[in-house]
Amino acid sequence: MDYFGIVKKAFHISFKNKFLWIFGLLASGAAGFQGYNSLPNSFTNGSEWSKYTNGSGNFDFVTFWANYGGIILILMLVLVLLAIAFFVLNIISQGALVSSVERISSGEKPDFYDGFHDGWHQFWRVWGMNLIFLF
Repeated sequence: MDYFGIVKKAFHISFKNKFLWIFGLLASGAAGFQGYNSLPNSFTNGSEWSKYTNGSGNFDFVTFWANYGGIILILMLVLVLLAIAFFVLNIISQGALVSSVERISSGEKPDFYDGFHDGWHQFWRVWGMNLIFLF
């Protein structure tokens, strides 16, 4: 099998059709967050958190939740909605990549809209295949 030829053909297809790069980034899950393993200096000395202790040094969850509960719930809702949106875009992008490369191989000239449209219509099929691979 000519692996170099396959890679060369894939490079030419992706270089000529730059909209495939967007689908590739979304399909690979590159929108993830790495995070940090350290806390800012203002939290390490305890002075910021001391107003939420009940005198004995124990953390008072009732006061903290009363002050910041709404903000925490809103942030959690926004993060959940973003996670769902990126999950759906991931599945759509996988289908869009496959259908766009199939169209290119058959001689058609697809664009971003055609790929997204095909990926949208293949959403359940691609998600089903991912679940089968998972199990």
